[in-house]
Amino acid sequence: MQIILVAAKHHGISGKCLVNSRHFHSPNYNKIHIKILLLSYSESVMPDILPVFYPWLKAVHVIFVVAWMAALLYLPRLFYYHQRETAANRDIQDLFVTMETRLLQIIATPAMLGSWVFGLLLAMTPGVVEWGVGWPWLKAAAILAMSWFHFWLAGRRRELAAGECLVSANRFRLMNEIPSILVVVIVVMVIVRPF
Repeated sequence: MQIILVAAKHHGISGKCLVNSRHFHSPNYNKIHIKILLLSYSESVMPDILPVFYPWLKAVHVIFVVAWMAALLYLPRLFYYHQRETAANRDIQDLFVTMETRLLQIIATPAMLGSWVFGLLLAMTPGVVEWGVGWPWLKAAAILAMSWFHFWLAGRRRELAAGECLVSANRFRLMNEIPSILVVVIVVMVIVRPF
């Protein structure tokens, strides 16, 4: 009821007039009209709401990104030690599997999802992204690459847990540089906006 009244006000209909209207109280009141009114309200108000919450959206997005980056930088390093140490000492296999699983499931994946959700809300905020220039597209490509790397690491975690990973410890050490390079690209695109 409250949303309908707000939507009605947005469309220049007095809330009192709407509530007192015999059509509104009629059992045959057209539910489609309410849905159209609500849809119209959400389409016209959503861009208006996002700028109001922009500082909070940005803050939460940055928090999720920092957590995601920390996990993506640490996970390949864990894999490196997992491959190197378990070759000599099989007793610590379970410890590495537990650490890697918790890092991925409790920190990395929720942080990635939060980064995506709040990043998309920021991108939908009017005036924040100018899609006619090049920087947002390069940033988007780097984010997609970062997401691919996340899922690649998830696949290697399953292989390590099963004792079937063919990736060497040294290759994991090299792969550890991928998120560092991608975050440099992303930060430069967002802050400097070179093109």
